[in-house]
Parts: sequence; C-alpha cells; structure tokens
Amino acid sequence: MGWVRLSIITIVSFLIATSGALLTKSTLLPLCGIFTSNSVTCKADIEATSLVNAATSYAQLSSCQAAIQAVTAKLRDEQNIEIVSVTKRDVSEIYSDYPKERPGGYFITMRGNQVINLLNSPQLMSILTTQIIDNCETASLVMFGFPNSDFTVPLGLMPNGTVQPFECLEVSLEELEYIEKPVWGKTFCF
Repeated sequence: MGWVRLSIITIVSFLIATSGALLTKSTLLPLCGIFTSNSVTCKADIEATSLVNAATSYAQLSSCQAAIQAVTAKLRDEQNIEIVSVTKRDVSEIYSDYPKERPGGYFITMRGNQVINLLNSPQLMSILTTQIIDNCETASLVMFGFPNSDFTVPLGLMPNGTVQPFECLEVSLEELEYIEKPVWGKTFCF
C-alpha cells in the first residue's frame, strides 16, 4: 500500500508541476479511482500536493506579478489613473540593441485627467519602472502611454544598472522611413 501511495504522490506531483494551469486538482480528483481503490487517500494526496506545487509556482511567478499589481494599484489609487491594460512586449521588436538577457518589457496604457501629470514626472515613472524591472527578471523596459496612441514614454534599464527615461530623437516622417529601430535609450518623437 505504501508503494501505491508514493506512486500517486509522484504522479500527481509530476502532472501538476509539468502542466501549469492546464491541469488542476479539479481535473485530477476524478482520476483517483484509476490510481487506487482508496479514493479518500488519493484525494487527500492531490489536495496536499496541489497546495505545495501551487505555493511554489506562485512564489516563483508572484514577485513580478506582485510588482505589476503594486504599480497599477499605486497609479489607480494614489494617482487616480484608470489602467486600461498592461501588455507584455518583446523588446526586440522595438529596439535593435536591447539588453539581451532581458528581452521583455511592459506597456501600461492609461486614461484619466492625471495621466499627463504622470507622464511629466520622470521621477515617479522611474520609481515605478524600477519596481517592475527589479522584480521581473526578463524585463528591461516599461512604457507608459495612452490607449490607441503612439504617444508613449519609455523607461529602461541602462548598462550601468540604473533605470532612465529614454532620450527623445526628433525625426521627421521622411527620416523615419530610413530608420528601422532606435538604439537603446532613445525613442522617436514627432
């Protein structure tokens, strides 16, 4: 009986750990009859294993998610800004020479009367961006802006380890046709 119980724990741990969100304890519980005739023990094992694996997985993912949630809560609650969306971006689509070990970025779109005040506050945006970059291992860029608009303010991780607003490159639409992507630390302004 001990081997059967150990096998159930091993199988359930493997299934939960390798499946992510696709396989949950609610989908595993009906399988107890297949593994053993003692469904009470099987269900208890699944419950316990699910909780341990969920806690481990949440701890690994939560520092980034918690930082993003804290930033959006601060914008919403303290700055009275409506968060429209937070979208993960692939930095290589925007910049040619980005920090290769941190290819991710986040685009925070907002609306409300206070958004312009935020976009005019590099200090506050730097604090918020640093919070996200420090907690999201693959992030090097945070962009703040309006929905359905090209107007964004990007801030990113510089080679010296600091977070800085990107410098504005004023180009005409004609010049823009010849430039594929700006260099890291620069952004196009019109």
